[in-house]
Amino acid sequence: MKARLHYVKGHIGSEEQAMQSLASFRRYGWDVELVEGVTPDTIDETEFTSKILGGSRLEDFAAQDYRKFLVKKSCLFNNLRLMVDCVESNESMIFLEHDSICTANYEEFEFDEFCSLSYEYAFKEPTALAKYDWTPISLVKGVLPFCRTHPLQYYKNSIYKGSNMTPGTAAYAISPRGAMKVLDAVERNGIDQSDFLINSDVIKLDYLNPSPIRYANTNLNLSHTL
Repeated sequence: MKARLHYVKGHIGSEEQAMQSLASFRRYGWDVELVEGVTPDTIDETEFTSKILGGSRLEDFAAQDYRKFLVKKSCLFNNLRLMVDCVESNESMIFLEHDSICTANYEEFEFDEFCSLSYEYAFKEPTALAKYDWTPISLVKGVLPFCRTHPLQYYKNSIYKGSNMTPGTAAYAISPRGAMKVLDAVERNGIDQSDFLINSDVIKLDYLNPSPIRYANTNLNLSHTL
């Protein structure tokens, strides 16, 4: 399965983490391509022209902090680009961010639509979700559904309120069927912040256990500070 590792060109921290990340994946035999990510300075807003989802977090940013809105929209476009290519190639693909660190050899795995590859570490330091201090507990290995005790629910007043959300987009695999579901939801309902848009009302959420990918020790938090 091919993977794309996204980084911010010209940002020293992002470039350094991306090279560390790339080296870790190559060490374990993953097929990874380094990709320059979209930023507020490079975004082409005509690339995806769907409306903003009513009641969404992205709608709040558009009204309150337009620079941060463009940052979040740029992150979303990175995800949507990969999903378009996933559908067009009819092959599952892996989305990676610059702070993803590989810890295990690549092995083929079967999943339906979406599979988090860093779920075990998503609620631990240094992530922004560490406040939950939660870890999935299962002795079963392989692809599993998101846990019943999954602590992250969609809390904004959109049509997705109450659904489970993916805990960030640092590392996940998506199938053509899953990608089509997300793209259809964007066309039908509108765009949202990427980790809000990828939710259990839109797509089936699974994770790989144990997680083969952890996070870099430093969280650059570019989705808020870029």
